[in-house]
Amino acid sequence: MVCGSDGTGIRSGGECFDPSPAIAGKSCNYLNTNLSMAQGYENSNGIWVSEGWWVVEPGECVVYSDNAFTYFKISDGVAPNRKAIAEMAGSESIKLCQVNDRFTVFQSDSGSVCRNAGGNNQIFINPGANPELIKSPSR
Repeated sequence: MVCGSDGTGIRSGGECFDPSPAIAGKSCNYLNTNLSMAQGYENSNGIWVSEGWWVVEPGECVVYSDNAFTYFKISDGVAPNRKAIAEMAGSESIKLCQVNDRFTVFQSDSGSVCRNAGGNNQIFINPGANPELIKSPSR
């Protein structure tokens, strides 16, 4: 790490900060149909929040923050196969709430909160630095 005013680091109060690039998640829709995407994340108060939906068209890729977990669906009750990405090194998963209509749910990791919101818990995945290519629906 280099400190100074040459653009490679910032020195403030005797400390150096390394301007490392953020790692973002990336998922691409290789299906011949639109996907709907929901995301979940832990907010600054330590509360899990899930929200959706965003449309990802065929051939389109979506980039999201490195701390976001995602859930995709083709239609209500039909989700693409994401098993391979969930098993890759560096990926993580968590059960969070999703609701079929547009939604934002706080305390999304709570089953009772989810049921009260009219939703159900699904596995949301954070692929880490692994790019995700969604190619086939689940069976």
